[in-house]
Amino acid sequence: MIVNTAPSDGGVTGNIYYKKNFLTNSLQIRGVLTANNAQNFAGSPTSLYSIMGILPTTYWPVSLEVPFIATYAFSNLIKDDVGVAWIKQINGALNNAGQIGINWLRPDVAIADYIIQFNVILPLD
Repeated sequence: MIVNTAPSDGGVTGNIYYKKNFLTNSLQIRGVLTANNAQNFAGSPTSLYSIMGILPTTYWPVSLEVPFIATYAFSNLIKDDVGVAWIKQINGALNNAGQIGINWLRPDVAIADYIIQFNVILPLD
């Protein structure tokens, strides 16, 4: 799945790959996404999940939401938008409507863009 959001929504670009394991009824999703306009994300603590794409129906989980963690590519750490804490990871989730959401965070003003990566196996039951 190709991800390409408007600059006002962070200008996120990249790819998300997914594969269902029918024996275990689980879903592997992996991706590398670049937030090219990271300063356009909502500031803390009002950051929201942004939908990065919608999977076909047979890939939707039964649960209301299945969370996962994304980490910064290259093990970089960046400060949050108020310059108080180092951000080590970003929350993500797959909901029961097949939407892949990422809780993008606005970084410190000195950071224009950043990259996240994830490779997770999520239960669909």
